[in-house]
Amino acid sequence: MDYTNMFLKNYTNLEFVSLTDRLNLKIGIDQEIITFFYQNLKFQYFPNSNLLRMKNSLHKFFNSIDGDGSKNNLNDFTLSNARCVAEILSVVYINRDIDDFNISATFEFGLNVQAPTTPFSIIERYMAYQVHNSINDFTTCEPRKGKPIMRKSHLSDYDLKFYDKGKASDLGGLDILRYEVVFKQIRKLRSVLDEQDITLTTILEDHNWKKLCDYMIDVYRNIKKSPLLLDGSLNLIEVMNLHMFGNKTLKQDLARHLSKSQFNALMKASKGNYNEVSDLEGNLHNVVERRIIEKLNYISR
Repeated sequence: MDYTNMFLKNYTNLEFVSLTDRLNLKIGIDQEIITFFYQNLKFQYFPNSNLLRMKNSLHKFFNSIDGDGSKNNLNDFTLSNARCVAEILSVVYINRDIDDFNISATFEFGLNVQAPTTPFSIIERYMAYQVHNSINDFTTCEPRKGKPIMRKSHLSDYDLKFYDKGKASDLGGLDILRYEVVFKQIRKLRSVLDEQDITLTTILEDHNWKKLCDYMIDVYRNIKKSPLLLDGSLNLIEVMNLHMFGNKTLKQDLARHLSKSQFNALMKASKGNYNEVSDLEGNLHNVVERRIIEKLNYISR
């Protein structure tokens, strides 16, 4: 659980003044929108509509006030940590019940895993994400400096994001792979949780946290990945078949140049090769998947 967008309705001017007093801030309420930052969280108050918004990384907020003081999200952020943050916001700062913290987009659920090799050498092999009959390519994101460290797959209501967390934090040699599902529309989060009204309480319930964890595993398993074996055991035809299975554009080109029966036979062979290689113990993607599952179990405590 990382970037979170929350809002409280019917938050009165008097409550807002009490909040700023608790934070030792002197802020007037003579503006239409009042914005300030506190320990990585962005607060926005709308006096005319009595709406209070809070957004940014709850993980970084936790590390800023009650964790390791690093103000980053390199460590693990567990369900217990998230509940601690909710209690702090509710009791210490906002003085409202956790049920009053409504969740809206954008909402990120992610984790860090120790990669078995350099993270981008894994990430660059994520070809596409398939959900139902839709194939969504991964694209490499242009870095602010240096070589690329991130790839994303963009869907209408959510994004999948993978990047080298060590390099993103300017801490080389850590080989930490960051995996996030970014909910851009609240309807997608509602669909995953099978809940209509989503509050901070909703997210922090055991069964809903598990739904998010299970969803991350399902998503990862539906990513088409080119093989990552270090023993050079694949022949040329197998390598070509594996890339054919995961490359949307190549499939479209082949469909235009082959008969339907030829194309179907080729796809059947490529799928067979892909499934066979995907199950190999030496495929590092399987190592990453196991570590994702282990980490999800760990952060659920």
